[in-house]
Amino acid sequence: MHSTILTAIIGSGASGLASVFLSLFGQHSLSRKRMMQKEIANRERLYSEFIHEAAKLYMDSLDGVAKKPSTLIPLYSVISRIRLTSNDKVLQAAKKVADEILNSYNRPTMTIEEMKKAAKDLPSNPMRDFTEACRSEKANLMACF
Repeated sequence: MHSTILTAIIGSGASGLASVFLSLFGQHSLSRKRMMQKEIANRERLYSEFIHEAAKLYMDSLDGVAKKPSTLIPLYSVISRIRLTSNDKVLQAAKKVADEILNSYNRPTMTIEEMKKAAKDLPSNPMRDFTEACRSEKANLMACF
């Protein structure tokens, strides 16, 4: 009789501990998932800001002359923030976009037809490379949870 009572006590204790453990594990897993979702959303905002700044500067660069070099500061500020959070592939792609913008400022002013031809002759598209690096990084982050 004592063994039956002891078995019941041990069984209920083990069941209670398992329940507590599973609850804590589930909460930890949920917290980790929320944290990763927030991180992904923050990076998406950062990358959108970079794309916005880069596109604006690239269009400005087609005139051929940087009217105010300080207009480049927001782009380099975003690149510095990318350096803090992103993988090397994303960072290198962002730097490549910035280099292309700087090179574009040094080109002579082009007509619309010359711009179309130049776009077709580019061996790669730095902005596309950047967005593909971002998509790859996002997929890797999502695989973590």
